[in-house]
Amino acid sequence: MLDDDVVGRDDAALRGLVATLVAAEARPGDQDVTALVMLERLCRAAMAHLEAEGTAVSLMSVRGSQGVVASADQRSFQLDELQFSLGEGPSREAFAARRPVLVPNLDSPEGRAWPMFSTAASQAGVCGVLSLPLQVGVTTFGVLTIYLAGTDPFPTSLVSTALTFADLATDILLSEEGGEPGRPLHPGLEFVLEYRAEIYQAQGVVSVDLGIGLSEAMARMRAHAFAHQQTVAELAARIMAGEVRLDAADETEGR
Repeated sequence: MLDDDVVGRDDAALRGLVATLVAAEARPGDQDVTALVMLERLCRAAMAHLEAEGTAVSLMSVRGSQGVVASADQRSFQLDELQFSLGEGPSREAFAARRPVLVPNLDSPEGRAWPMFSTAASQAGVCGVLSLPLQVGVTTFGVLTIYLAGTDPFPTSLVSTALTFADLATDILLSEEGGEPGRPLHPGLEFVLEYRAEIYQAQGVVSVDLGIGLSEAMARMRAHAFAHQQTVAELAARIMAGEVRLDAADETEGR
């Protein structure tokens, strides 16, 4: 948990620095500068400036849906996606609690609160995490997660910088032009949560097939996906295509 004076800090100079760092991540050929492009730049800038192992931005909803909209690299994308598949992790905790979650050492008691995620992240070379909710007032709609390279205490100065990156990510997501705050969620980003509809359709299929509740159906899907090294989204697509059927034992190929 972070101190309230750090969490509430608002530094105009720091915001200017972060905006400059993000702008410096522009790449040749970036002609259509959409919100997604801006978020990708932000993730790369945050990873470089904070000397992190990776960064990612996910949209989330109160019904449990989660979708990665931007990441600094493929590993960051996979780690954020893994949290949805497992149903555990720092991003989900930061979203639910509406507060930053800082765990410098995933091998600590705090990190072991997410045993499957922490094990997978450690195997991927990540030592710790800092997850920051993206919110306006009491409304939270996403999380910026920074995957840390070392287990040493994360400096307060860098926490403030990370919070400023999260503020800018929030502005981008609420902007119609990729930068102006106070507007509805950026058009074109709704697909990130909408594509999860197939997961909930598959959840309903499993619930009916096995005569179990929706929560248990999702738990079985997550367990199966983890055991077979695939995401819940990939499993859902196979269920809806009739390629996989879960039963009381585990599954039957070919519905």
